[in-house]
Amino acid sequence: MNRIILFLFVAVGLASCGPDLVAVAVDNPTNDYIEVSIDSLNVEIPPRDVAWIEMGHGVHVITVPGEEPIEFDFVQDMYMMNPSYSEYIMYEEIYGTMGAFATSSIPEQTVNFLGMEFDGPYKVIGELVNPIEWDYGPRETTPEVIEVDASESYASLLKLADEEEFLMMMMAE
Repeated sequence: MNRIILFLFVAVGLASCGPDLVAVAVDNPTNDYIEVSIDSLNVEIPPRDVAWIEMGHGVHVITVPGEEPIEFDFVQDMYMMNPSYSEYIMYEEIYGTMGAFATSSIPEQTVNFLGMEFDGPYKVIGELVNPIEWDYGPRETTPEVIEVDASESYASLLKLADEEEFLMMMMAE
């Protein structure tokens, strides 16, 4: 009997996480609480934290205090919402013996971040809603070591850093 109940519980849980849901990480890189409304859901995010929400695909109304409501069509499965309109920088961590010769998936370009220009494989992100295209988000630590397939000489992970995190990384080098 317990196995049947457990099976039903797992089946209902898996069914509720179906492909019709969108996962949204609402990020707050600031030192103050931030509020945002998505349709009728009000979310308050603590300083330097993230709140995960799930909702259906399609058009939703996003309201940030002091801004006009924005309609956004959520067609992908994962997004990061940036209600503070802060800037983030995405870069690639390369692991392996041939890392110095690796080709980045981010094109070489000059970007302006924190009022400074950086040349290299960087991408600046600062929109209200951003599809997640990175492996590690703000304030998530990338591993020091990863397993690289025997058939490959290197592997890479994309990292998105907020302003404070990027400054700490630059000071550590």
